[in-house]
Amino acid sequence: MANILDRITGRDRIQALERQLATLKAQAEQYPAWALATAEARTWDVPDPGIYQNQANLYQKLSWVFQAVDISSNVAAATEIEVLENGEEVEDHDFEKLLLRPNPLQTRFEFLYNTYAFRKLNGNAFWWLNRPNEKAPPAELWLLPPSSIRIVPDGNLYIRGYLYDPGNGAEIPLEPWEILHFHGFHPSNWWMGMGGIEPIATTATGDLAMSDFNARLFKESNGKLAGLLAFADNIEEGEWKQMLADIRENARKRDMMVLRNVKQGGVQWLKIADSMKEMEFLASRKNNREEIYNTLAPGLFSWLSESANLSNSRSGATAFGELTIYPMLEALTQAITKHLMPTYGDSFTCSFPDMRSKDRALELQEEEAYGRSHTIDEIREKFHKDKPLAEITKIETDERGKALPAQISPTVPIPTDKPPEPETPAPVPGAIPNPADETTTVTQPLEIGETTTAQAVPQDAMAEDLGRWKRKSLNALKAGKAPAVDFESDLITAKMRVDISSALLVCKTAADVRAAFDVTPVKSTPTAADIIQVLSLAIEGMKRENLA
Repeated sequence: MANILDRITGRDRIQALERQLATLKAQAEQYPAWALATAEARTWDVPDPGIYQNQANLYQKLSWVFQAVDISSNVAAATEIEVLENGEEVEDHDFEKLLLRPNPLQTRFEFLYNTYAFRKLNGNAFWWLNRPNEKAPPAELWLLPPSSIRIVPDGNLYIRGYLYDPGNGAEIPLEPWEILHFHGFHPSNWWMGMGGIEPIATTATGDLAMSDFNARLFKESNGKLAGLLAFADNIEEGEWKQMLADIRENARKRDMMVLRNVKQGGVQWLKIADSMKEMEFLASRKNNREEIYNTLAPGLFSWLSESANLSNSRSGATAFGELTIYPMLEALTQAITKHLMPTYGDSFTCSFPDMRSKDRALELQEEEAYGRSHTIDEIREKFHKDKPLAEITKIETDERGKALPAQISPTVPIPTDKPPEPETPAPVPGAIPNPADETTTVTQPLEIGETTTAQAVPQDAMAEDLGRWKRKSLNALKAGKAPAVDFESDLITAKMRVDISSALLVCKTAADVRAAFDVTPVKSTPTAADIIQVLSLAIEGMKRENLA
């Protein structure tokens, strides 16, 4: 039984080693031979992580460094990060949900702020990906401080892995697929980025010393620069000690020092330090701030400078967005696209809204010039990243996207997916159409003997005439007269005039008058008999009114 178990265990070990070997070969094939040889030669030529802690000390002590890193990280962390699929934004993607709660300890803003801050300050930021293998998307995201992690180059794998020091010296090995490393350029190292503090280390250290000097000057010396009291005569020891104590006490209280029995030349004050103005102390600190801001966050100094006007401040804000925030976001999203998005699918990418300011007037001029020789669909694709017009309208017959902008005018009909209506034959001059036929227009009434072609009359105009006729009838009824009043209109059809006039003859109340006009327009051409009947009714009404 023991032999069988041994054989099974041994077989499992062999299979595990074979899988590990296959993985190593696959990784090794990703890199050229010269890159692997370089990794082997530079295995121990990796920057000491301790330098990142020194850079963090400057961030903690020097306000200019803190402000540059803090402001840029705040703006970048507040910018939206979105996932696209084949160029189209995906709502509520799994990675976006993961960023909302990257781990049990941090919010999205905190996690991204710390990432951007480490990347800006140290040139490196490390995410630990909580996932079972390199093909699986992460379930959690954790940020590791650069001062606690060390990369391990390898001649066979290029990067064998990472070593994490939790603080007790016992380094924990991590697989390459467990770490997502964001880093910038380093002139002498391929694996680690160079922090923004390194180029300004001398300036930052000097400014820190100036800040310490200024603090000691006002805290310990009460703002008095160093100098010497020179005494010409020898002074007895007890008196000398008392004098020194008085000097210190008066300096502490900022009182005037008074000496007795001092003859001419007995005591002299010798200056051993230049004044603050002579040292150009404030100007030097301002220059240091400008250099630190321009190195860590270009555009920030002119944006926040106390001497900047509105124009300079806006230009500084624009430069800050384009030269500081945009590169920070681009570096992060491109690394995520390359190393994390393939675990969700090959069609996914990570991006962010472009916050860089644009010259809208110039863009419109470019689009106008482009539109002189390109179609509407080409303009939509180049300047608006939009689909062809026919895909938006969902109408197969929509050919407007293939036309030039100059060919499109308000008179061009908008395509529709409804079937075209049958054409109505043109009316024959002098012919009287059938009232039962449906037409799209209301024709003017013909006088007796008229044989010209009827002209189309809008129904809105006819409705206005009907309204005026109704108001005239109501006014007549209100004045005590018969509501069947005469009304001239070339827009009301003869059939409607007959019906309304007949109804008005028997109207007694205002409600009756309104009901007489509550008719649906009949679209027909009058006959001679209709016209004769209307005239007869009108004459009869006029006679009644005169008799009354």
